[in-house]
Amino acid sequence: MPYSNEHACRLFDPKQFKQCRRTERISDGKVYGVVTCELKQSPGRWREQAYRYDRQIWSETTAKAHCEKHQGKFEPAREPITRQDLPSGKFVPRRSIKAGSGILTKERMTNEDQQKIFRVGERR
Repeated sequence: MPYSNEHACRLFDPKQFKQCRRTERISDGKVYGVVTCELKQSPGRWREQAYRYDRQIWSETTAKAHCEKHQGKFEPAREPITRQDLPSGKFVPRRSIKAGSGILTKERMTNEDQQKIFRVGERR
């Protein structure tokens, strides 16, 4: 599953593995992540499961070409989530949620409240 900050190249189905680790390699002067996992059916045997490409270093085209060179299934990075992508409603603190209830209430929030929540959730 791709993230907003990196492209993904799946080499094998993750269901075949029980634990994974991530390391880095360099190809054509660019760093990429390698997800190496232990096979469920053969404990002690490890195999490369996926590659991850930082979208600030790798363009979609070059990442896809590298993935295809290794017979992987390429997935481009998805666009970052914006405020418009969030569901409408008012988010409430987790400690105030009662058993069986959702984390959103049906109340409409003011634009000012939405901006406060969005600023709090931004990465710095």
